[in-house]
Amino acid sequence: MSFRTITGLVILLIGSMVIGWYFGGWGYSLFVKTVPAGAITELVRGATKGAYVSGGLLLGIIVFAWSVAVAWGSRFFRTSAKPAAASQPTAASAAR
Repeated sequence: MSFRTITGLVILLIGSMVIGWYFGGWGYSLFVKTVPAGAITELVRGATKGAYVSGGLLLGIIVFAWSVAVAWGSRFFRTSAKPAAASQPTAASAAR
């Protein structure tokens, strides 16, 4: 693999993990807002934060894998880059 490919994969992995981290934090903030404070203990609250962030990181890995699969598979769906062949002048059009 070229340096450019490896760099792109690393940037994609970091970006995907950041997206997952933020979605995990967002899910946890929704959990904290909806569950009453008296219904859970601090231990459960801490464990829940770890579970949401871990789930978000797993989401980041899934986004990364999906992105790499789509980028790899896109080469099978590209159209040819050749321009359309110019039509040859016919005898009738040359006589005009």
